[in-house]
Amino acid sequence: MLAEMAQNFFTTGKIQSLELLQKENEFLNDSVRIALQEKSYYYYTGDITEVTEYLKIQVRKVLGDEVVRDNEWIYDILNITKKIINLSSIVYKEPAVRYFTDDKGNEKEDWTEYYEQILPDNINSKNKTAHRFAKLFNTSLTQVTFDKEKGKVNLQIEPSCNYKIKTEDYDYLKAVKIGYQKEFTNPKGEKEVYLVVWTDTEHYMVDSKGKKTPIGDNEDKKNPFGILPFPILRLNEDDNFWGAGSEDVVNVNEVVNFLLTFLLNDGVVLGSGGIPLFINTFLQKQAEKKNEVKKVRVSRRHPIVIDDAHTTDLAPPSVSFVRTDADIAGIQNTIDYRIKSIAVMKGLNPNTILSQVKDTSDYQKMMDSLEQIEIRRDDIEPCREYERQMFEIVKVVNNVAYEDAELRNKFKLKQIPDDIYLVVDFADIKQEMTPEQLWADRKERESRNMGSAVDWLIEENPGLTEDEAKKILEDNKKINQSIGGQSVPSLFEQLNINEEQVNE
Repeated sequence: MLAEMAQNFFTTGKIQSLELLQKENEFLNDSVRIALQEKSYYYYTGDITEVTEYLKIQVRKVLGDEVVRDNEWIYDILNITKKIINLSSIVYKEPAVRYFTDDKGNEKEDWTEYYEQILPDNINSKNKTAHRFAKLFNTSLTQVTFDKEKGKVNLQIEPSCNYKIKTEDYDYLKAVKIGYQKEFTNPKGEKEVYLVVWTDTEHYMVDSKGKKTPIGDNEDKKNPFGILPFPILRLNEDDNFWGAGSEDVVNVNEVVNFLLTFLLNDGVVLGSGGIPLFINTFLQKQAEKKNEVKKVRVSRRHPIVIDDAHTTDLAPPSVSFVRTDADIAGIQNTIDYRIKSIAVMKGLNPNTILSQVKDTSDYQKMMDSLEQIEIRRDDIEPCREYERQMFEIVKVVNNVAYEDAELRNKFKLKQIPDDIYLVVDFADIKQEMTPEQLWADRKERESRNMGSAVDWLIEENPGLTEDEAKKILEDNKKINQSIGGQSVPSLFEQLNINEEQVNE
């Protein structure tokens, strides 16, 4: 169709054909975008069924359809996509601190408390998801609604492949229409998938026949908020709304899965077993014909059969196994190289991705924290802009709910004014220390009167109050004094004696 439209334009010179061609191009490009993002999402979530289907396509391309059809392969799936994305998404590793000020910078504690009250309890978990989706797709959307049952704002985060976006003609980064599919019960009482559509002024759904219908009791199909209730987290601006996601990570993941599958099946299982070789057994194995060229399948299920083998005389019948030497070490090295390469490209320590490295070692923790600090700096400003958009939309959604007297009285809602300003502090990532470094640092700080044992106990147990920490230290001191010079084994011996006496 695209080729016909292009030919029509060049032969007739009609502008209408060019416009149609451009629209068709936009549709095709968006279809490709959705397919790529959908694949990335399945790899990130580790959907074994879907990832296996993608892997089968690659096996067919490289080894041929017969390999997939004639062999029950074991597909080896390793999810490095999720590992890399999660390690790279560390802005919300610790919860963000939000507070409000007036135009002079004075903190408005009452509005800070109210904002915390109406945000969902799992706000940090939601923000982690939004950030990770932004790492995966470059751009993620969060839908803001009001939960009339809980009296709180609700945040719905879908993978970017679920959205269809129409942008402003003069600003491709600004969405003017957002659509996504959702299942509703139709007038016949049957489940049906509708396309839900949002614009600045309208909110409705479209059925399979293209008919616009209202959602709920919104008969006039009006958008109650007057804005698109979707704050956008975009990590990098590109030449289109979505930008480039982490398809390179998914590609490496697919290569690694292919190599692992090939190594397991062809190298270890089939290669170690060998291929049966029959000479002069006259089994009369029939080879397939394709285009008059004989093809011989070679595997444990398809042995090699040679009849009428001659040297000077007819060779005696024999059965043997032909084994291939798989380059296991070479394939393993290739897998490691590919994983290390993509980790370095994403600014990560490759040793944190490879399974044979112990991520819990003290040195490893120190290196990881240094690299995460660098990655965090690139994402802070996009996340700060996302928080600002979130507040502006939450303010509108909250104020619309406030206009409902029943909701206002039930949940003690307040109207958020325009003259307060959100400030967001993102927690710093602390550099990890070895136990020796930690206690040396504490000893130095204590010698300079910059800390005490009470501080260290509260640092390790954030839920403790100062009085509780002091009591624990005092109790521990009494226990240590009562023990005196007894060794640990002698204490265990005494406990055992006491237990025996109780049992008697």
